Amino acid sequence: MRITGVLAVLLMYAGQVFADVAAGDRLVRIDRTEDAVIGLIGDIFASDSDEVRGNIRSVTVLASTERTLQIAVEYSNFQGGEITGTVQGVQGVRLRKITQARQAVPSADPGSVQTMELEFSLQDGLDEGFELISGQLEISVTKRGQNVKQHISSFAMDKLWTMQLAPENVAIQVTPIPLGNAAGWVNSLTASTGGSSSGGSSTSSAATLRPLSAGDLQVASLRRAEVQPLTASRHLELAALTAERRPSTAATGRVNETVSLQRSESIRLNNKAVIEKLPQAYTKVSIANYTFAQKSTPTTPQSSEPTNEVGSNYLDLFQGVEVDGLDQVDVGPADILGVYGRIYPDKNANSGVFYYIPESYRLAYDADLGGAKGLGFRISYDRIGDEVSDDAVRMAVSLDSALSFQEIEIAEEIVSRLARRNSLKFTQLKAYPLAAPPQFDFSGGLAGRVDSEDVAVVALSNTLEGIDVSWTTDSITAQNLRRDLRDGIPISGTAAFNAPNNDAPTEVVPMRVELSNPSVFDPLHFSRTEAIRNISPLPVILKNLHVLVEKSDRLQMYSWSLDNTVVPPEASIELNLDQFPEAIDSAATRIWFQYALDRSCESCIDAVLDELLSGDVWPDTGALTLRALTPLEATAAAEIWIETRSRFFDPNDRTLRDGQRIYLTEDRGEYSIQPIFLTGQTESEDGEYWPLFEYRLSVIMPDGSVYEGQNWIASDNDTVVIGSYQVEQSLGYMPAGTGAEPVG
Repeated sequence: MRITGVLAVLLMYAGQVFADVAAGDRLVRIDRTEDAVIGLIGDIFASDSDEVRGNIRSVTVLASTERTLQIAVEYSNFQGGEITGTVQGVQGVRLRKITQARQAVPSADPGSVQTMELEFSLQDGLDEGFELISGQLEISVTKRGQNVKQHISSFAMDKLWTMQLAPENVAIQVTPIPLGNAAGWVNSLTASTGGSSSGGSSTSSAATLRPLSAGDLQVASLRRAEVQPLTASRHLELAALTAERRPSTAATGRVNETVSLQRSESIRLNNKAVIEKLPQAYTKVSIANYTFAQKSTPTTPQSSEPTNEVGSNYLDLFQGVEVDGLDQVDVGPADILGVYGRIYPDKNANSGVFYYIPESYRLAYDADLGGAKGLGFRISYDRIGDEVSDDAVRMAVSLDSALSFQEIEIAEEIVSRLARRNSLKFTQLKAYPLAAPPQFDFSGGLAGRVDSEDVAVVALSNTLEGIDVSWTTDSITAQNLRRDLRDGIPISGTAAFNAPNNDAPTEVVPMRVELSNPSVFDPLHFSRTEAIRNISPLPVILKNLHVLVEKSDRLQMYSWSLDNTVVPPEASIELNLDQFPEAIDSAATRIWFQYALDRSCESCIDAVLDELLSGDVWPDTGALTLRALTPLEATAAAEIWIETRSRFFDPNDRTLRDGQRIYLTEDRGEYSIQPIFLTGQTESEDGEYWPLFEYRLSVIMPDGSVYEGQNWIASDNDTVVIGSYQVEQSLGYMPAGTGAEPVG
């Protein structure tokens, strides 16, 4: 694998390998003779009134990106001075393409330890692809308003600085490596067709070959569909494959037994504006006007007419698929097809009809809109002035199964082979007959957050294709749901399918509202002639390239490793297909990528969430970030407890409220408290000052003794650092070696 325009973490300089600095790294001090000389000269020329004294204790990396660097400088004294940070090359020469950082030292008690944050960045206007390597960081101290350096400390800081290429100009070169018996199959294929393959031998050992069962595998990643999901127009073409539906009065109105019809209709009307902003990838059909299958009885025992009743036995769809190299690929049934593994026959075996349901439901996506705008998810926040109601937030979700014609045709071919193997008659694979709409239930995923009467199934586009669901909730719950989605925690539910006959099994499949579900954005399709570009707003992690081919009585899957290659949004893939010849294309039933979405790009996920907001202005919300330096080391504590309070933990009420307690158990960690609401006034009507939040520290020693915090520390910044200085501020003393008496 070779990457063009993407920077590796390990870099080479003068024959030495070094690692780029990362958040949490503590920089190593360098003893340089010139620093001592410059400091001595500064002392000579500084008068007693101009001299500043102090000590640089440590420098810790807070954040590092391609263009920027944030550090925390821990120091004592230097009152009346300014601290300047300068990025230098390996030889100690200033790199002028990188900005300097300079700040005045705030007032503090003599001898107290303080922390200062400095930020550096590449200057604007540099060419795309510009690169620069730093080797050192100089921290100098001057008298405020002067330029004579009185104190200098240097630290080793290996870092590659670069102006990133525009995403559309990034090309990732990937070579698929055959796994298991894939290379041997390719050799036999090219030999039989008279072609040639540079193939080469597989670098992997021989792998197992056995049927893939839906029951004995854990699904490791969600299914990839190679073609677009069914649209309304395509659904009309599929009508010939579905059972004849007769009018059923029993079906009318059975939308969601847990939600009253009156309440559902009210929510449907209230949320109409939000629903209308969902991507219109499907034609919505009212449930009241939809007719479902009724069972019919054949006129004679030998009739070939289906009964529209579902038999109790089933075929395991994935017993008809064998996976080559099963010990080398992390694959489950859902990675192969979007069809549920259990295929049920009609009760009249002589009809030869079998029924399928989708494997799962996930967020609908309209590729024509692109990016996050195409997601079937909208959040609307309603506020009149500064007044916010208890149900101010409305959420609407469109879900679909993303089944494609190709997958249904493949499933039909597998069922045909399984039927022959089991001496069963097979004529047609049809959509599962339903006596009523599927029972879509989100009560589990929204339990404790949204009342069941506030959730409604709004519309149904097709019994096996998709639904719209909406609910109302308050601002805090909505923010918590946004946070969960950002952190990769899905809103989960189920869809239950009931056939017309009471003795038929009820099948339940999962529903997941998840922003990083790899099947949602449909970002990559295999092609030899067209550009393969990641059209999703998240980076893609390429796992494998799979091929499904027909054998005499089964389908078989072969795989090529893609080495977990990361493809950024909008970047393209350049495939080296020396070991994947064109003869595969004509022999394959299906060729597709297996991949995951990379959640490490937090800014990408934030951008997706921002696109979901619609309607009125969302309240200014954020998170409090507490960054630990080395308070545990400084106090020899086992834990430090951080209490918080604020007038901004509720969007509607400015009462001072206690917030989340943080248990700090390791140095150089980062802790988050959210949400905090910044909407409305920031001070009382009589002008009383209200800080953004306050925090208080208590120190817990290894023997269990507790030094309780006495003072609340106010902050107007949403990010604070916790060091020995903050501990002393809150306690009023330093517990280690001071003789202070602990509580209890």
